[in-house]
Amino acid sequence: MNERHANRKAKQSRDDEKVVKLATKPHQDKSLYQSFTKWDPLTEKQVLTADLYYEKPQSIIVQAGSAGTGKTAWGLQLALRDLVSGECEKVMFVRNIVSARDTGFLPGSIQEKFAPFNAVAQALVNDMFCRGDAFELLTKSGKLIATCSSFLQGHTFDNCRIVADEIQNMNWMELSMLVTRMGENSKMIMCGDDHQDMLTSRKDVTGWYDIMDIFDIMPSVAIVKYTQEDIIRSDIVREFIIASEQYFSQLEASEQFQ
Repeated sequence: MNERHANRKAKQSRDDEKVVKLATKPHQDKSLYQSFTKWDPLTEKQVLTADLYYEKPQSIIVQAGSAGTGKTAWGLQLALRDLVSGECEKVMFVRNIVSARDTGFLPGSIQEKFAPFNAVAQALVNDMFCRGDAFELLTKSGKLIATCSSFLQGHTFDNCRIVADEIQNMNWMELSMLVTRMGENSKMIMCGDDHQDMLTSRKDVTGWYDIMDIFDIMPSVAIVKYTQEDIIRSDIVREFIIASEQYFSQLEASEQFQ
């Protein structure tokens, strides 16, 4: 082997070693997991969610209700606790690519298109691990998978914790496929609010009402309903949501008598 080939092989070996170290770092780097902070529940509904989550080895918990109640944050907190403690091998964060207003074609790869919808999870994960690179390290290692609900077909997720966010923006096929991806030793926390459905002005139709009716007759599924009293984001958010719900309730009532 000539010197040129020997140098190239040595460089490739060093590059491969870097990739292996990067891929395994979050699993082996105790400092990352040791930096994880256990958040205390802020409301009785969050306490109830945690109690139900730990009650069964395989279950689905639905956090349904008002915005600003910390559903997404609490779901990720419970899932990441299991990852850090070794109760599961990976955590999945699943959303649909639906925005409040149609922004047209998004350039880039699938990861780049999905990046804006990952921003909430990224901020929360970084906060929970008290470091700005936690989300990046966990996703690169495969310990945290952030993906779109449109790309789940054909997969089975064993030994996994799944956090499905904004499920009111998923149609029936997406929700059905999401539930049927669950494998052995897997749990799912679903978060949603039918008042924030962004599919109503599109040809797509939310699967929220069908899936909730089905969940009502499944003993292994628990539904925790968050209300105005559970809002923790800020006083102005609570005031706005209460006023909005009151306004639309009165509007709906008046339309029924016309």
